[in-house]
Amino acid sequence: MNENQSRLEQIMTGQAQGLGPGLMRSALWALTPFYAMAVSFRNMTFDYGWRAIERVDRPVISVGNLTVGGTGKTPFVAWLAGAVAKMERHPALVSRGYGRGAELHNDEFLELQQLLPQVPHLQNPNRVAAASQIAKQLGVDVIILDDGFQHRRLHRDLDIVLIDCTRPFGFGHILPRGLMREPIASIARAQIVVLTRTDQISDRTLASIKETIEIAFARTTGDKQPLPIFAEVEFCPTVVQTRDQRQAPLEKFVGCTMFAFCGIGNPAGFQKTLTKSLGQPRGFMTFGDHHRFSPDDVMQIRAQALQVDAELVLCTLKDYVKVSPIWPEEAIHLGAVVIETKFRAGEKEVTQRIEE
Repeated sequence: MNENQSRLEQIMTGQAQGLGPGLMRSALWALTPFYAMAVSFRNMTFDYGWRAIERVDRPVISVGNLTVGGTGKTPFVAWLAGAVAKMERHPALVSRGYGRGAELHNDEFLELQQLLPQVPHLQNPNRVAAASQIAKQLGVDVIILDDGFQHRRLHRDLDIVLIDCTRPFGFGHILPRGLMREPIASIARAQIVVLTRTDQISDRTLASIKETIEIAFARTTGDKQPLPIFAEVEFCPTVVQTRDQRQAPLEKFVGCTMFAFCGIGNPAGFQKTLTKSLGQPRGFMTFGDHHRFSPDDVMQIRAQALQVDAELVLCTLKDYVKVSPIWPEEAIHLGAVVIETKFRAGEKEVTQRIEE
């Protein structure tokens, strides 16, 4: 059983066996049709014009996905904003701010703030209002809507959908039985499909994922529209950021005894990326996505790192922005692995479509 999967995911995949998990799968299956009908009806209200789609006075590029959990949106949004800036445009970010609670900003905002310090970013559950507000800022001429595929009330000029190839279709089921937010047929709304973590799967698996998407697309649209542009990316660690905001090359830490932790949607993906670049960590601790780290959590992390004689504790930048302020000065050195998007195929086509 994969220790980096949550208990719920182990139940969804069937890895968790026994009477209890079996009953839970049956209960989740029974609830799935109600969720599916609600999603279908909501999409129909937009498809048939029963609900208005509102425009703002700027081009909008949406980056989203079909599943719950980490597909790599944040590093891809960072690449996208950089690509738009290279076209001599001035992008701004709009997001919902999921998981921020009473705080002003969530972890993804803080992470993007470090990656894109010059790019304005506004979080608001009412993303139409946020887009309208940020469009008025001086110089902003392109709006990037983060995690916006299901937010159909805001008109977008380009829809980009990310598919995590290590778990592409939410274990084959819609919520709550699986991780799909909506049926795969919904991908017909996208003009670009970015397949992520393609370095962690075989060529045969990659071809099968593409074929599944193409079949779903064709069944939904027929000959009414061309297939989306496909791109393939991997997420590559580039540097390790330390608490004094300095960045050191990865080579400096090769051979170092490491302990790692994360609180993201796909912890197994981060572990594989880390192992590929720096070697296998002595220990790996996982928390739920958007986890709010407490001093007790930090104590547990430190205790486990000390047990394996770790010289360094590593996490994602998303976790680092929350943990760093409460990490004790005398503790083991803490570093964030900074991830960048690297295209394996399709970068030229994606860039051209964005320019259009």
